[in-house]
Amino acid sequence: MCFLPLILDNMWDNELWSKAYVKQAVNDDYLRQEALTSLAKHTYKAEVMGGNLSGYLLNEYQKVHDALGHIPNGDVEDLWRRPTTALPSMFSNLCNDGPMLYIGLLALMNPSQVSVVQLAMLEQAATRLRYTFSFAKHIISLYPTELAGLKNFYRLLDLKNKMKDGCMPYSPAADSSGLSLEVRYESRVLCGCCSSYFQIDRNVSFNYPGAKSERDALKDVSFSIKAGQLVVIVGANGSGKSTILKLLTRYYDTTSGTVLIDGNPIQDYRIADLRSVTASLTQEHTLFPLSMSENIGIGSPSSVTNLDKIAQAAKLAGAQDVIKNFTDGYDTVLEPVKTAHLSYTGRGNEDLKKEYEKMEKTINVSGGEKQRLVASRTFMRMLSEDIKFVIVDEPSSALDPGGEYELFKQLREARKGRTMIFVTHRFAHLTKFADLILCMKGGSVIEMGTHQELLNHEGEYAHLYNVQAQAFT
Repeated sequence: MCFLPLILDNMWDNELWSKAYVKQAVNDDYLRQEALTSLAKHTYKAEVMGGNLSGYLLNEYQKVHDALGHIPNGDVEDLWRRPTTALPSMFSNLCNDGPMLYIGLLALMNPSQVSVVQLAMLEQAATRLRYTFSFAKHIISLYPTELAGLKNFYRLLDLKNKMKDGCMPYSPAADSSGLSLEVRYESRVLCGCCSSYFQIDRNVSFNYPGAKSERDALKDVSFSIKAGQLVVIVGANGSGKSTILKLLTRYYDTTSGTVLIDGNPIQDYRIADLRSVTASLTQEHTLFPLSMSENIGIGSPSSVTNLDKIAQAAKLAGAQDVIKNFTDGYDTVLEPVKTAHLSYTGRGNEDLKKEYEKMEKTINVSGGEKQRLVASRTFMRMLSEDIKFVIVDEPSSALDPGGEYELFKQLREARKGRTMIFVTHRFAHLTKFADLILCMKGGSVIEMGTHQELLNHEGEYAHLYNVQAQAFT
């Protein structure tokens, strides 16, 4: 009789783990919450950091969390397990008192055979037995979930920001002129805002943290970029082109040497301030699991609902025709978060598999179309007068030559006095317009100058340029 409640609880449990089923989330607030949560993944790290988007994303997450209110958003198996009526619980509680009722009847029928002490001991034993088995069942059911939660909790506690923030504000001037950059040797630089010194070795060198190679990714690099210049960095794969951009945007700090912005060490400035005046477009950038409108508008969070600006940015990137082809236009979500799940047991059920495939709908676009859509976000950012520094790192690998030429042309025209740095393998569309070209090899800047100056020098740049030119003759 002591085991009857436990047996009944197991009989009434709604467990899905052994069943074939397909589940799908359909609540819009829940799906948006999942989409915003997914932006914390490493896939989007560079763009969320570079675009200073954390504040906007946290604010949007709070809004959707409040909108969900008391709607349960746990795992579907947990929700399914919850009873829909109180009757099983009532009957189970009645059965819990079964041993006491039985003992009470014995006492009434045979008072001489059952003492009060025996009655109390039997009740206590029955209660302990029920509690022990119920608690064991509860712990076993919670163990996997709680263990995973604890692992995540302690992992988050161990996370530390390795990048020390500066304390000097960086405020853009009223006009849209660019910032100046300098990478050079400094014997000692004083940070006036916090009275700390930076000990600097000769020139800028850098190696990625944890790199297995002893060879520096950058070695003895020095150059100066004036405010408003258009700079092109060229060189073979692995020469250090993209690494320079990561130092200029302070994704990493130099191993030795210093980067100066407007005459001050980059470490002095608040990181958020620097990134608020920077726009970037790189080969790592991708689409967010949000609507097309928000995908573009998030480039300038303060204008995320400005449909006119969003349309203008899409036009500059050549993406307006791509968006027009979508049935839902700017409301289209190209890469939505996963909304459905097919159970392990259900994978052998063809009917369930067909239903699952209908639920997970995606829209396929070409690589070139995707790059245009991603570029729209950068143009949206460049429409802000606060932007003073633009970096572009090989963003057109999937575009045809005509599309690449048009994209680079629009980027140059949208510059409007800002400092702009291109990293590219292809010379024709950019180098003739550059105020300064940096030619890299083996992690060092081996040549610098204008297009004509470097051709006249007949060095590495001239060699790379002529190799490309021969391909079209």
